[in-house]
Amino acid sequence: MAVQRAALERRAAYPSIKGVEYVELYVGNVRQAAHYYRTVWRFQPVAIYGLEMGARDRLSIAMRQGNVTLLLTGSTGSSSEIAAHLQSHGEGVARIAFLVADAEAAYDAAVARGARSVREPEKLGDDKGYITRAEVMAHKGFSHILIGRDSPQESLLPGFRALASPVTCSSIIDDLDHIAIAVEYGTLDSWVAYYRDVFGFEVGQSEDVTTGQTAMSSRVVQHPSSSCRFPLVEAAPGKRNSQVQEFLTFHNGPGVQHLALRTDSILLAVSSLRSSGVEFLRIPTTYYDELENRVGGLGEELAALRALDILVDRDESGHLLQIFTQPCHDRPTMFFEVIERRGAQGFGSANIRALFEAVEREQGLRGTL
Repeated sequence: MAVQRAALERRAAYPSIKGVEYVELYVGNVRQAAHYYRTVWRFQPVAIYGLEMGARDRLSIAMRQGNVTLLLTGSTGSSSEIAAHLQSHGEGVARIAFLVADAEAAYDAAVARGARSVREPEKLGDDKGYITRAEVMAHKGFSHILIGRDSPQESLLPGFRALASPVTCSSIIDDLDHIAIAVEYGTLDSWVAYYRDVFGFEVGQSEDVTTGQTAMSSRVVQHPSSSCRFPLVEAAPGKRNSQVQEFLTFHNGPGVQHLALRTDSILLAVSSLRSSGVEFLRIPTTYYDELENRVGGLGEELAALRALDILVDRDESGHLLQIFTQPCHDRPTMFFEVIERRGAQGFGSANIRALFEAVEREQGLRGTL
């Protein structure tokens, strides 16, 4: 009977995921982080949850731009779960929230298919609307929230107070393209199996990258609707510590390595971010010498791409333009990618080696290579 029951659970329906509702970052100072994301990245504060709203252990500010919502959360005490997370992992992504058709059904399906429960479904509401929320573990220090909306909720979540923030500048970010997760050596297959078996993600392209110093393996998992795409990057043995191993060391385990933010104009976005002080990886000028011959169709843009250190790749569907920031926090862990898709569906396979070599130069300066 136990074997039959387990077989039935494995055949349970997958959670019905509509997309990423928000990405929650734990940070040391929420108000300063909100100022950074507003003035540098042009995210606008849309909701707040703190002591005045009845929160006893945290302050959260929701920031939004285009279809991307970042929830910045910090601890108001020294002994909270949030404070412990920050002590262990530093600032970065702690939870990714999925919008689902039915939170209770999604939770039951996820647990039946092998996910470990963190929080059972609970209905939350106020005069602005109701949601049902549950949570399952992806890895220690990193989990997925499942949110089902029973009615419109203008302030993100019940208990939050909506903020009427005047928009002072135009948007440069349109959507969340993908979320890259760094995993430990030897665990890539188990992470792929987790997203495949629990959430029904499809397994896409794979890459193995080796330079003269470091190595990495990766697999892409994505929801069948393409609403959620997670490249999983695994540290692999090499002469030196790769960027993935550097992340794992300073993050004290696996987690979100970078968020890829999609824009309709990468030249405009990167120019704005550079002028606001964002530091990007420096790409050797030799990369651009054969770029037109390799991908074609760049024309007069090539000079601007070279000046801004923007990488370009091409697949059968079109061009992909991308650039990567330096780590954004005190620990050399999480960073951002800015990406423009001109039809391309890949992740810049031909650029990975150039990226790794650029990162190795920065690691050499930090003494972590």
